[in-house]
Amino acid sequence: MIGTTLAHYRVTAALGAGGMGEVWRATDEKLGRDVALKVLSEEFASDPQRLDRIAVGGLRFGRQDGDPIARNVCRIGQIDQ
Repeated sequence: MIGTTLAHYRVTAALGAGGMGEVWRATDEKLGRDVALKVLSEEFASDPQRLDRIAVGGLRFGRQDGDPIARNVCRIGQIDQ
């Protein structure tokens, strides 16, 4: 996956893996900054209830004004390519 481009994100390193899928470091080519991409396993990606839980958790995390990491959670979305 390293070197792959997903939408405008260029994958640069593996960060971790677990039951939900994998997390990769990538460069946002539009904004010129590093981001983390979570790539869900097929089991999670095809389950609407699990996707809803992930989206709600991400939005709650992104709204934590006092946390410098949380302030950088911009959006939750899918990359369809």
